[in-house]
Amino acid sequence: MQITETVGAEARIKGGEYEDLEIHGPAVFQLADSNNVLEECIFDVELDKSLVGIERPIRGTIEISGVTFRRCIFRNIGFVGAGTLIERLKVGAEFRP
Repeated sequence: MQITETVGAEARIKGGEYEDLEIHGPAVFQLADSNNVLEECIFDVELDKSLVGIERPIRGTIEISGVTFRRCIFRNIGFVGAGTLIERLKVGAEFRP
């Protein structure tokens, strides 16, 4: 699934569950709240480069809120957000080159 083809003009995904998908970027998801979950997900880039804590919002990202990704593979995708939110996501993530 090419994520940029499924996100509307608002560049936002609100709610929903995505399971067993291979999600392709390039794209950066920005965590809008603490209601986002990764479960058994795989990244093709090291986690410290894929899941990055930031101090304040940045432009040019896809905002996500209330989204669960389960058993998904992320290719050329990054996540940014408050450090505590990013640390919570890392629990459900794994790096595999």
